[in-house]
Amino acid sequence: MNGRNRCSWPLSEEAGSMALRQTGGALLSLKSGFHALDFATGEVTRIVDPDTASPAFA
Repeated sequence: MNGRNRCSWPLSEEAGSMALRQTGGALLSLKSGFHALDFATGEVTRIVDPDTASPAFA
């Protein structure tokens, strides 16, 4: 990616936020938790599950 091309990746749910990672790819905030997105492969890997017992997620 050089900033001139538009790319998209299918996700199983809507992203609430995204941050670029120094190591490449992005960190995604999804309803089901935090995920890493590999730009080269499109693979989405869960990093952290949200605490569903928390009132904030009710």
